[in-house]
Amino acid sequence: MPNIFWDTSALARRYIHEEPGSARVTAACEASAATLFVSSLLSVEIASTLALKVRTGEMSVHERESNWELFGLDLRRQYQILPLSEPMFERAQKLLFRHTLRAYDALHLAAALALRAAAPALDLEFWTADRQQAQAADQEGLRVQLIG
Repeated sequence: MPNIFWDTSALARRYIHEEPGSARVTAACEASAATLFVSSLLSVEIASTLALKVRTGEMSVHERESNWELFGLDLRRQYQILPLSEPMFERAQKLLFRHTLRAYDALHLAAALALRAAAPALDLEFWTADRQQAQAADQEGLRVQLIG
């Protein structure tokens, strides 16, 4: 199994089981051979996603708390967190001029590209549920898995 860099749009499906592709995401996370990479933005975006689900009535506060606790455990024991750096911000800015991306999507993509540049032999896939981000990642030379 390849190593995976997760965008929030895909990894959130591990904690929101009603989303399309949830079973596939969960299975990929449980594959013991894969290293799971995330950017340091992930926890803020997961919190935002879970809070939105509560505000829209799609999830109870109890479910949000349970999912947030599970996410915290996974974050500490399973995910390799890539801190954002000034070169990643600069690359994200360039990505925003080349592709139709939201700011955080560009930062996740810049982090994945930095990881690939730092470890070119790493068998890496970029997983996202965002079609525009998937297209940009593909055009930037990453192997992409589109979820959902």
